[in-house]
Amino acid sequence: MIKVNLLPREILEKEKGKKAGMLIGLIGFVIVLIVACIFGLRVLKLNILNAELKEMENKLIPLQAVIQQVDTIETEKAKLNTKIGVIKTLMQDSLVYPHLMEDISGLIPNNVWLNSLETRTLEQKLSVTMKLSSANNHGVALFVALLESSDKFEKVKMGAISTSKKDDVEIRDFQINCEYINKWE
Repeated sequence: MIKVNLLPREILEKEKGKKAGMLIGLIGFVIVLIVACIFGLRVLKLNILNAELKEMENKLIPLQAVIQQVDTIETEKAKLNTKIGVIKTLMQDSLVYPHLMEDISGLIPNNVWLNSLETRTLEQKLSVTMKLSSANNHGVALFVALLESSDKFEKVKMGAISTSKKDDVEIRDFQINCEYINKWE
């Protein structure tokens, strides 16, 4: 079949151009419509997420107060635990010296006198330096023997002994270094 067209070519080409323009316009309109829908959906999703964020922040505000209270309580608890630790340490350490004096006084013979006592804290022991006086050598020897046999004193070392006269009585001044063990803890 032969197609006969009596219209001039320019008009036919114009007509094709109009159809092509309309087709391009329609395609452009569809693309703009799709982009607008996608943009609208994104804006809608953004608004939903912002609303959820505000809702979560509103729920978080009362919890912040609770969190702050918990932090305050934790801080107070730490302070109290520190104070309890200090009190326990003071209680333990304050009992060392009464026990030490009780143990030494139980060992000192009648003819030996304690003139001075110096202590230094070691790990679980006290380093003790005692300056004593005795009316005779027997008192010195007896006190050293009693310290060495005691389970509360160790590393007993005798220092220098000097002799002096007081009221026609010879007095022996001597020093003993030892370690006192804290066994009551």
